[in-house]
Amino acid sequence: MEVGQGNMGARHDAEGWIGVSETAQEMLGRTLIERPCLIAVPPLHRVPLRPGNVVELVGPSASAKSEILLQ
Repeated sequence: MEVGQGNMGARHDAEGWIGVSETAQEMLGRTLIERPCLIAVPPLHRVPLRPGNVVELVGPSASAKSEILLQ
């Protein structure tokens, strides 16, 4: 094997994964096979979230968006 051929395989795998196109309905059908744990963290604890809801978190840098998602 030449040097760098392993990287080409990884690149091909990544391009194949990125190139997949699916609708939101298909994605939710694939990911919501089991009922997710919906113990929400503040400020989401005030919103009546249910399985199948889609939530968008928007805010400036360093406003804890990723931290909320990690909860």
